[in-house]
Amino acid sequence: MRKQRVLIVDFDGTYIRGNSFRMWVYHILKKTLILRFDIFLKVFFATFRRKVMKSLSHVEYKELIDSLAYPTCIIDDFFCLISEDVSSSVYKEIEKAKE
Repeated sequence: MRKQRVLIVDFDGTYIRGNSFRMWVYHILKKTLILRFDIFLKVFFATFRRKVMKSLSHVEYKELIDSLAYPTCIIDDFFCLISEDVSSSVYKEIEKAKE
């Protein structure tokens, strides 16, 4: 299984509805619980340190999450997931550009 690093860049509310980073973290936790428990533990404990212990800043938390190497299948699944949640105004512009 090939591993890749991924960086999610999004203007929340512009391309997709909602917070893309929060969606990414939830997706990682869900997918790695079975596929890659080592990654699951790193993300889980980073989230715990950020949300419960308040010992990680927002920047440190994002850097930690972004520094991990994720299996390609998890990245591909996420892009399929967010493509279903494209903002309607963006979708209309994409459709116009196809014409």
